[in-house]
Amino acid sequence: MKNKIITLALKYKMAALALIVTFLIVTFLLNVVFVKRLVVSQVKKEFGNATMFLNSFGYDIAYDGFNVDYFSLTKLITFKNLRIYSPKKFDLLVPNLELKLSAFNYKKILILPSSQMSLDIDGQNYPINIESYKLEVVYSNIIESVVAQILNIDIKNFVKVKEINYAGRGFDQKYVNNNPILFENHLDVRKIKLNGMIDYPLSQEIEKVYLFANVLGKLKGSSNYKTALDCWLAQDGYIDVKKLMVNWSPLSLIGEGELNFNENYIPKIKLSTSSKGLFELIENLEQKKWLDSKGVFVAKILLENKAFKIKDSDKHLSVVTPISYNDNILTVEKISIKKFSK
Repeated sequence: MKNKIITLALKYKMAALALIVTFLIVTFLLNVVFVKRLVVSQVKKEFGNATMFLNSFGYDIAYDGFNVDYFSLTKLITFKNLRIYSPKKFDLLVPNLELKLSAFNYKKILILPSSQMSLDIDGQNYPINIESYKLEVVYSNIIESVVAQILNIDIKNFVKVKEINYAGRGFDQKYVNNNPILFENHLDVRKIKLNGMIDYPLSQEIEKVYLFANVLGKLKGSSNYKTALDCWLAQDGYIDVKKLMVNWSPLSLIGEGELNFNENYIPKIKLSTSSKGLFELIENLEQKKWLDSKGVFVAKILLENKAFKIKDSDKHLSVVTPISYNDNILTVEKISIKKFSK
């Protein structure tokens, strides 16, 4: 009798344990489905907002397939033949784009595009190959962070890039000089090899470009990105360039300043720079008829008066000078050296 009681107890104990485990698994799966439905709803909403924003600038988004997987632990959305395009001007084709959720953090979305894409600009096709990449977005009521690493990008007949690293984070309450920081950005690009089709007065490889910049200003929530952008601009929103570095032989430049935009979204840039090789670069660009000779003549006089060599062995002069771009005009030492067509 005693053994029978023990056997029944063990039997029902195992049944109870199995029931508890089943309940936990079902609850977990239902939670996954619930969370995924919320995420998919938000992704669809933001996708629609992004499409409206691109439409306002003459671009559009299209795709052949849109598949949602509610029951996979991490797999979320798959786009087939996703295109961002403007008729007869620009067409980027991504054959496969997958969005996944992190298994350990459902606020983290992993973005997995095809390693091979196609880019058309003005009727010219440029196949794109990417060796490896990592793209992550953490999203709640704001974009909390974005991390990206892309290695060995080859845009055929255009450019090759060894490495691109980007890290950004959003803020709810952080201020600099009474201006709220919306987003902090760090971009590091290494070994950009140009195709050699253009006769640059610089080397065909850019060793490094680094940018640390904060987006400052007030941003009101809006389902229309363009409205939100216009409000940001109207309230004196701008980009604070904390550090810019360019190593593009013979030019080596470091600078800081600000970037903002007018009502037509045309950029205005003001930088305080310290550089080596700028004087020689301006001379070379003038010789190739890329710059206005009258403006260059005056700018060179001003630069020559304060350019110097840090070491006697230096091949190129160093100089501290302001550089700006405003109303389609490039200036050095506040002297116009190039006017670009609008």
